Amino acid sequence: MFKTNILLIDDDAQLRDILHEFLSLHDYNVYNFDNGQAALHHINTTQDTIHLVLSDICMPILDGIQLAQEIKRSGQNIPIVFMTGYASTEQMKIALQLGVATLNKPLNFQQLTALINNLTLQNSM
Repeated sequence: MFKTNILLIDDDAQLRDILHEFLSLHDYNVYNFDNGQAALHHINTTQDTIHLVLSDICMPILDGIQLAQEIKRSGQNIPIVFMTGYASTEQMKIALQLGVATLNKPLNFQQLTALINNLTLQNSM
C-alpha cells in the first residue's frame, strides 16, 4: 500500500511528537527534524520520495523560509506547508512568493489533513 512520506520540521519537540503521532495514525510516514538544515540533508540524501514538507517558519540553524528557498532552488517539486504561531508580514509575503501554503498555530487537525491530502493529490497529477 502506498504511503505519503512527510518531513515534519519544528524546533518544538512536544508539538513535533503530537503531530508525528497524529499523522502516523492517519497512515502517513513521518520523518521528524528539529531544524531545516537536518531536513534538507535528509531530502538530499534519502532514496525515499518526499511527498510533502510540513515546517515551522521560525527555527534555529536553518529556518522554514530558508529551507523552502533551498528546496525550490534545487528544482524539487515538493509541496511545502508552513505552520506558524507568529510570522512577520515579510515572512508571509515570501511564503506567498514561494507558493508555500500556511497554517496558523494552534493547528486545526481537520484542516491540516485536508490540506495534506489536497497538496499531495495535486502533486501526483
